[in-house]
Amino acid sequence: MKRALSLLGTVLLGVAVLYASDLSRLAELAAGLRPGWLPALALTAPALAAVSVLKWWLLLRARPGGAVPGFTPLLGLYATGQFYNQVLPSNSGGDVVRAEMLTRRLRVRGAGGRSAAWASITAERFTGLAVLVAMAVPAALCPAFWAHPLLMVGIAAGTALSVAVIAGVLLVPPSPPPPAAGPDRRLLRALGKARAKLAAFSADLRSYGRHRRTLAASLALSAGFYALAVASVMVAAACFGHPVAVRPATLATAAVLVVSLLPVSINGLGLWEASFLASFEALGLGGELGLAVALLLRFRDLLWAVAGATVAAACRAGTPATGA
Repeated sequence: MKRALSLLGTVLLGVAVLYASDLSRLAELAAGLRPGWLPALALTAPALAAVSVLKWWLLLRARPGGAVPGFTPLLGLYATGQFYNQVLPSNSGGDVVRAEMLTRRLRVRGAGGRSAAWASITAERFTGLAVLVAMAVPAALCPAFWAHPLLMVGIAAGTALSVAVIAGVLLVPPSPPPPAAGPDRRLLRALGKARAKLAAFSADLRSYGRHRRTLAASLALSAGFYALAVASVMVAAACFGHPVAVRPATLATAAVLVVSLLPVSINGLGLWEASFLASFEALGLGGELGLAVALLLRFRDLLWAVAGATVAAACRAGTPATGA
């Protein structure tokens, strides 16, 4: 049912974007593409990934209990996760893949298991989400966005969802209550295993609270990540010969990223494009330019994900299992 609703949302958003766009203007922008800016745009994808992986590596390194993978293997896992995010009908499918791949590496190195892997990814996502919520405040206060229902409702709903996720992470119980006694022993065993896993995850996640410097560095890296995201939007706009200033690029980026958190379409398809179109139009930059930027950034992300996952898979294929 959920997948059907996401598919319906994707189709409706796609139709809405096409209906609201001037396709002839979009064709003009595509015809005026300036190839000289494309290498700079291409470099923004690995730069964004490198910042996220550095944060992930710092969080893993802060954990006690053995060696963790180096930066380069983690970059391969991250790129593989991004690839699966592009091809799976879920925004979090890539996280599941990289968590399982990291679990195997951590077990080989004696540095924990699945709970440690999931805790590191949750902390990495959590710090990024916290900075995004801070970015959403000026976007929510921007009068230009108030006349656009998608932006007004989307920013409010996306921010509320983010706050709920952050609160949920903070409120994970350190020791879940034991399952109540009952006649079904198999059910009790399953509940007991689930309780043990949740307790291990909670312990691993809460261990980061003792590393305030690492958390502060993670928040700073998250701010750097979003600064690079703003720069990506500016470079993408320059690819079409229409430079965008820092302030409108920052407002548009914040609005798009917050609205795109809403689980109303498959992998944000349609929602990402509609958000760019609406935010650029609201800021007087031209909705078609926003749509062109959205499509170019999506194409960049797809190419990077495919290239990164291919290189990572080739590297793993040439590495002995004992060195994983």
